[in-house]
Amino acid sequence: MVSGVMGKVAGIIVSTVALLAVVVHGSAVAQPHEGQAAVGRAGSTAAGTTAVWQRHIGAWGRQDLDAVMSDYTEDAVLVLNHQVYEGRAAIRPVFERLFDIFGHGDNRIDEPVIRAGLVHITWHFTPHGSPAPVFGTDTFVVQGDAIAVQTIASPLYERYPVRAAE
Repeated sequence: MVSGVMGKVAGIIVSTVALLAVVVHGSAVAQPHEGQAAVGRAGSTAAGTTAVWQRHIGAWGRQDLDAVMSDYTEDAVLVLNHQVYEGRAAIRPVFERLFDIFGHGDNRIDEPVIRAGLVHITWHFTPHGSPAPVFGTDTFVVQGDAIAVQTIASPLYERYPVRAAE
């Protein structure tokens, strides 16, 4: 089981790096012809990816756990710092904990970078009583109309741990 998950994570990392290269260099995704939507490697259009992002961030803002979970594929993978959560059942408790953490402070999300099949955000969370925000970043790989992969990285989770289900 562990080697299967690690193989999938390695593939996801390679795919994410390739998609990030598209964002940086902009040349790996064919430019659309007039009247044609841009389509990325994951089979999502830029407009479709934007719709998934808007739906997801709206559900996040409402702390609507069921709506958030409906944004993920059944076999989605979430990597939070160095922990891997595979499938909706494993990801759900992560969001329960994230809602708890982010419910005790103020969060500012910078303008997202959105390409077909990819959303990348940076954010700044200031816990109540803390003088300075903590920086974090998320990357979402969208396939069709759902999130297949999400990575989250932030020192925030050293202070407020999110643990894998036992």
